[in-house]
Amino acid sequence: MGIITDKFGALENPPLVYTLLMLRFPTQTALRDRVTVIQESLKQVYPIYEKRVQQGIEVVKKPDGQTISTISTPEFLFFDSSRTKGVLIKEDRIIFHSSVYPSFSEFSSWFKSVAESVVDALSISHYLGCGIRYIDALAPDHDSGESLADYLHPSLLPFDMENESISKCIASNQNSKYRTNFGTVVFNSHILFEDDTCIPPDLRDLSSLLRFENEKKAAPFAVLDFDHGYAAPDGTAVSLDLDDLVTKIDGMHKVASHVFIKSINNHALRRGNND
Repeated sequence: MGIITDKFGALENPPLVYTLLMLRFPTQTALRDRVTVIQESLKQVYPIYEKRVQQGIEVVKKPDGQTISTISTPEFLFFDSSRTKGVLIKEDRIIFHSSVYPSFSEFSSWFKSVAESVVDALSISHYLGCGIRYIDALAPDHDSGESLADYLHPSLLPFDMENESISKCIASNQNSKYRTNFGTVVFNSHILFEDDTCIPPDLRDLSSLLRFENEKKAAPFAVLDFDHGYAAPDGTAVSLDLDDLVTKIDGMHKVASHVFIKSINNHALRRGNND
């Protein structure tokens, strides 16, 4: 069970907008040849298949200088029929992302099922890192007189500096990083003062592949971004057991949930249950 669900029950109006899980592994050069096998195993749940090529720059340093070349990296994309869940596979990682989130247990089972298909097709034995990221949007009901102070911990609110020279705050961002038993969790909070999407800029390319029911919010609103990651130390690799991996990710999820609860007021969770 999840931390929030245990304490407050299933939220009818959850603030969670977008969720990602990533598994990073040693480069698998056989991916291009095994994509058809992966597609066959995923097509019942993820029938939409696409391919795209990402362009990048590679810099190679040599004793007589450095060379710069353009590299093309293929990405293989799979989506469910409603295009609210997606899988992105590259030679060194799987990214599972979703704009729907019924519960962590169900979300992690979706990821595990996909990972099993990819791991089996590519015979992956070790991994280099994993991570889970949550994007929450807290939008007060301005018509009823609510404000962000009803939702956020006071330390996340911009303090009042208005005077004869300063009219209003137009941007407020905070960043914190914590060491955990699993790795590190990075917590970013953003308060937006204009109507906008609640997806952070670095995720907009990836998130644009999915369909969202309510991606845009009325200002002012807050975006809480929780990114909990683990990396194998000193260039090592970890033996891959998917059951152990899901247990690790469950622990990482619980830490992120604790950080989320600390960052908000109980009013925000009561609103989530429409009380």
